[in-house]
Amino acid sequence: MIGTIGPTVGVEGWSAQPTSATMTLYFPTAPRKDSNRLGYDLIEFGRRFDPDRGAVLRLAGSAVLIETGDLNIGCAEVGELLTSAVEMLPRVVAAFTGSTVEARFDLCPGGNPLKPDVSD
Repeated sequence: MIGTIGPTVGVEGWSAQPTSATMTLYFPTAPRKDSNRLGYDLIEFGRRFDPDRGAVLRLAGSAVLIETGDLNIGCAEVGELLTSAVEMLPRVVAAFTGSTVEARFDLCPGGNPLKPDVSD
């Protein structure tokens, strides 16, 4: 289940259940089988929105995957999001600062997406 604030939107693979005038819960229409599924679901769901609206879901999913050891997908997702919306970098860095995930970004296979190489 994922919740959003705002109007109900149709998202393929998800069943919307409005809970109030401003809140909608979404339930997957197919069962999830593996333990990392929450991270994947958050990323998948967040990608259905523009980068600004979907960023929180995508970052939360990435954090779940990074915490559970799936650095490839978790780190790549953060990097992809920041590439498509570079203006979000200060907010994303601030959100992860002091979290248990922060140090794990240094283990990302392609480098820490929160510390982009600006030498180019």
